[in-house]
Amino acid sequence: MGKKKDEEVKVVQDLELLGEKAEHNKNVYELLDEAMFTSAHVKREEVRRGVVNIDNVYPTTEAETLKMKELLDKAENAFDDAHADDVTFLNERLNELRYIVDWSLDRHWTFSFKIILGVIISLFIFKQCSDSSKEDAQAVEKEIAVIEKWDKDEPVTIEEMLQNGSSLRYTYPDYSSAATYRRIAVNNLAYNISNARKSIEDNKQKLDTASTDAVKKRLNGYIASSEETIKKKTEEYEEIKNSDLNGLKKIAIKEKEVELDKYNSESGKMKFYFIFFIILTPLYIIANRPHGYNITKHRMEGEMLNGLRKAGWALAGVLAGVGASIGFVEVVTKWSDGSTTRSDDGTGPARMAAKIAFLAAALFVFCLTSCLIMTYSTISGLIRNYNWTAIFNKAKAATEKKA
Repeated sequence: MGKKKDEEVKVVQDLELLGEKAEHNKNVYELLDEAMFTSAHVKREEVRRGVVNIDNVYPTTEAETLKMKELLDKAENAFDDAHADDVTFLNERLNELRYIVDWSLDRHWTFSFKIILGVIISLFIFKQCSDSSKEDAQAVEKEIAVIEKWDKDEPVTIEEMLQNGSSLRYTYPDYSSAATYRRIAVNNLAYNISNARKSIEDNKQKLDTASTDAVKKRLNGYIASSEETIKKKTEEYEEIKNSDLNGLKKIAIKEKEVELDKYNSESGKMKFYFIFFIILTPLYIIANRPHGYNITKHRMEGEMLNGLRKAGWALAGVLAGVGASIGFVEVVTKWSDGSTTRSDDGTGPARMAAKIAFLAAALFVFCLTSCLIMTYSTISGLIRNYNWTAIFNKAKAATEKKA
């Protein structure tokens, strides 16, 4: 299927030319013509003109291949050996067409080592992510165990926190003790309420000078949202305020259980992907061994998949190239005593972050492309390239024979 089109067309033209000069082998030429037009890929215009692109000669099904083989056998048996030159030409044409038949009946490995490499890298990433989420889940379980052992508590009111106003800062929850948890929880609620009140005040001032109805509508929406936040956070505070030690434990454990479910879900998802692609990789190799006629039948799809694969890998290459090209700016200072010092210009951390981001994006695109193509190719290959009914019947018959 890799010959040039002008050479392919010439094959048929020569065949027609000799066909006109060799009436004694007229039947052979007719059989060869019929064989060349067997494939469903042969266009009507090609049949009308009697000239066909060699790529379209390749059969698309087993039935077409066997029919083509039968026609070639008939043509060979119909040779008139009295004309040596004619037979030489016909043998050349027959050999070309038999190669097409043989190639179509044979199976061919079509899997890609680069796709397998991309999936192997993905397996490593899935394993690391699964283990990381599992460790996070175990850490949360330990925090829940600490919460269950709380034995002391200290009351705190939100009014005390709100008096600090602009000095309030969000603090990550601490579950080491009931008193610490309550104080931080009330602090964070006060922080959210204080910000919502300030937002309402600012938007009301803007509302007084709003020039259009659209602006007024948007500002009123912001105000309504902030009021809803105040209402919600006040309700959460009342729940914490009215909770005794056991009630506070339940609130804290409920928060941690949400976090625990998230980590367990992430770990389970990554583990599923890991197992899925562990199983899929050998199936991908097995599935991508189609007969030649199946390659021909789905050649447009194959070209599209190759295009997608090349585009994905090209994008990954560009991202990797950009990441690798990001350098660091070094400032060299020469002092009056002749000594020199070297230091970063201050953009080092940002440049490093950008470099890592581009390289990570390149790896992500490469792995994603590989995983998607492997998944599709495996499923479609297993469906198209094997006669499962015949395989199951054969296995069933062998089992019954042993029994």
